[in-house]
Amino acid sequence: AGRSGFVSEPRVIETRLNLDEFVPTSVYEYLLWFVYEKKKVLFLTADKKVKRKVARFLSKVDESLESCIFDVDEIGTKTMKELVKDLEKPYIFITDDLDDYLDVETNFEIIIHGSDSSRYSYRELLFLCLRTGFYEEMNGEVIMLCQHITRDMERTKELTRHFNKVLWEEGFE
Repeated sequence: AGRSGFVSEPRVIETRLNLDEFVPTSVYEYLLWFVYEKKKVLFLTADKKVKRKVARFLSKVDESLESCIFDVDEIGTKTMKELVKDLEKPYIFITDDLDDYLDVETNFEIIIHGSDSSRYSYRELLFLCLRTGFYEEMNGEVIMLCQHITRDMERTKELTRHFNKVLWEEGFE
């Protein structure tokens, strides 16, 4: 398959909300759009406790999301690989595992809940930006949700922008 070659530049959503308890409306709206478009979403959380709370919050906020949300710990990556083949349905895979998921053959829309956590260096964040466009022509979104913008998040934005600028100048398509 042909690749656009460009890297997803992450969008940052900064909020004062307690991210352990809530998902901001802007992220919820992205989720609704992804569901409407039948996308596959990788929703990363900082730990298992937050993962459970976020899954519960999303299911309560909107019952239509409930049937789309799957905890990767519960279903396992083997089931995840099967589910992404279903092009008729959206899936939100919620996980606190930084596994690379490269053998899950789909482009993900990626939401990094708590991207200001110390567990995310610019290397992990950059990898996620590269991962979103790994399988198909169209890159997905990478949304970094945080309370504070970290140096690693800034560096990720700078690196993706620089990489795309170089590709653009080289006439790469």
